[in-house]
Amino acid sequence: MNIKSFLYCIVFVLFQNSWSQEVDELIELRRVLTQRKEVLNVEILKVSKSLDSVEQLILFARIKEKSIPAIVKSKGGIYKEIYDPVEKIADVEKSQVVYIVDYKPYAKSFEVIYDNQIGYLKSKYVKISKPLKEIIARSSSIKNQKSLNTNTRNNRIYSRAYIRGPRGGCYYINSKGKKTYVSRNLCN
Repeated sequence: MNIKSFLYCIVFVLFQNSWSQEVDELIELRRVLTQRKEVLNVEILKVSKSLDSVEQLILFARIKEKSIPAIVKSKGGIYKEIYDPVEKIADVEKSQVVYIVDYKPYAKSFEVIYDNQIGYLKSKYVKISKPLKEIIARSSSIKNQKSLNTNTRNNRIYSRAYIRGPRGGCYYINSKGKKTYVSRNLCN
């Protein structure tokens, strides 16, 4: 072996040791960055959930603004689904306030907001004020009409309160309390 080859071998061994150290450092750095990424993903998820919660509270505040407060005249239950009295959202006591969003004449129930949740309360549990009589009359007159705010299914009329979002989208709150987006022209 000549000197040149010998020097190449020594340089190679030295660089290999130094590369090995650099590779080990890079592997450690990768591990640390992966841990940081996981922590940041958890934080992002928390912030996202907080934002969703805030957006939902803002949405309920906007709906409450357009709704009519009503007083409960006797103890009753607010249910998640209009025809499913199994999943109860809350019990309401006499003299408690609920916010009326709409009247469903086919079920003789009000769509209400209570404790930041949307549900259904039978009209027999609500003190009927003059504004509520107007909602009932309007909803009952819609019963035999087709309009942009209603659709028919199984010979029933379903009425929805459409809301325009901050970026121009149009949506309504479904029975699960979530936004369901529809065509923008429904909010006109």
